[in-house]
Amino acid sequence: MAFQFLQHAKTEGLPAKVDSGGVLRIFDARSDTFGVYNPDGTTKTFFKPGSRGYFQRQPGQSVNLRTSK
Repeated sequence: MAFQFLQHAKTEGLPAKVDSGGVLRIFDARSDTFGVYNPDGTTKTFFKPGSRGYFQRQPGQSVNLRTSK
């Protein structure tokens, strides 16, 4: 499910952030799903945070998944 979420996020351009260590954080507000991925693409965590502000509190700079590699 986490891999499918990452692929969906790239296709849809879901809100995402990358921190200084290359960790990618993605949030889908429609499904309240949050995924975090290591720089090598493996899943770090994947869950429903239950708080709309959770993603905004996460570290990192916004990134456009449609144009990033």
